[in-house]
Amino acid sequence: MIPVGDLDMGKKIQRIMAMLSLIPREPAKISTDRLMGYLSDAGLAVTQRTIQRDLHEISTTYPIVLDERSKPFGWSYMAGYSYQGVTMNPFEALAFIIAAREFSSRLPSGVAQYLTPQVIVAKRALESYSSNLAAFDKKVVRISAGFKLQPAEINHSILDAVYDGLLREKILELDYTLKKRVRVHPLGLIFKDQITYLVGTFWNYKDVRQLALHRIKNCIVTDSDLKVPVGFNLQKYEETGALGCLKSNKKINLELKMRIAAAKHLRDTPISDDQVITEPDMEGWVTVSGTLPDREDFRWWILGFGEQVEVIKPLALRKNIIITAKRMRELYGEE
Repeated sequence: MIPVGDLDMGKKIQRIMAMLSLIPREPAKISTDRLMGYLSDAGLAVTQRTIQRDLHEISTTYPIVLDERSKPFGWSYMAGYSYQGVTMNPFEALAFIIAAREFSSRLPSGVAQYLTPQVIVAKRALESYSSNLAAFDKKVVRISAGFKLQPAEINHSILDAVYDGLLREKILELDYTLKKRVRVHPLGLIFKDQITYLVGTFWNYKDVRQLALHRIKNCIVTDSDLKVPVGFNLQKYEETGALGCLKSNKKINLELKMRIAAAKHLRDTPISDDQVITEPDMEGWVTVSGTLPDREDFRWWILGFGEQVEVIKPLALRKNIIITAKRMRELYGEE
C-alpha cells in the first residue's frame, strides 16, 4: 500500500507540472481563478489558497511573476522565457516548425503568438542535434497568392477569455460595439481571411449569430454552462453560407472562356472534381467547365481575371458580370 504522504506528493507534482504548462508569457497572464478551473477539469481540484501557495513556491525556481497592475491579477513567465516540459527530438522539432510556418499565417496575430515559444523550443532542439538542421527554416519559403490584407487586431485578454469559454464550455459576458453586457453561448470560431468570427447564441435565443472578435470590447468568462442548440454542427453551419459567401443551395454548371495563360494554373488546382479544360483554339482561348457551389467569392475570383475570362454559362451569372463590367466602365469613363 502506497503511503498517504507519497500520494499527496504525487498529486502536488502533477498539479505543479500542469500549472507550469498553463502559465503564459508576458504580456499575457492567467489568474488563479482560471488555474483553479483548469486544475479542477483535470481532476486536480484544490483551493485557491493552495494554488497561490504553490505559485509563490514555483516563483523561487522558475521566472514567473504576478501582475497586480489591473484586475484580474495574473501570473506570467517573464518575457523571453519558454517552459520546456519535455525536450523535442529532431523529427518532432522539424514537424513543428513546418506546421508553425504553414498555419501561423492562417491565424490571427493574437493566436499565432502562442506558437512562438514552442518554435523557439523546436529550434533549440534542432541546434542541439546539428547545425545543418538548425538552418532548416531558411530553406523553406511560403508565399501567398493574391493581395493580402493586414489582420484585424484582437485584444489579447479578450482572445484568452474567448478561448477559455470555448474550452470550458462556459457562457461569456461581453461588450460588443454599442451593446453592453451581452451573454453569449460560444459554439466555435471561424477564421475567414484576416478576420476571426465567434459563433454563438445570445441569451436564451436559439438563433446562431457571428461576432467579429476584434469588435469585442470587454469579455468575462462566467461560471454558467453554455447550451448548444440541438443538432448544431459548426462545419455544416459554415457550409450553409452563414458568413454570406453562399448565394443559394443549388450547384452551378460553370462554363468559362479563358486565355491559355490565365487557365494554366487550373490544370494543377482545378475549380471542381469534374473540371474539364478543352484544347486551345486558334486565338489562344480554352473552355473551362465544372460544377461548383453558388458562392459569392468565386464571382470575385472571376472578376479578378479582367479581360482574360468570359462567362458563358450560366446565363444569370453572365448577365451579372456584364452589369458589373458596364458599371466599371461608367466609373472610369472613356479614358
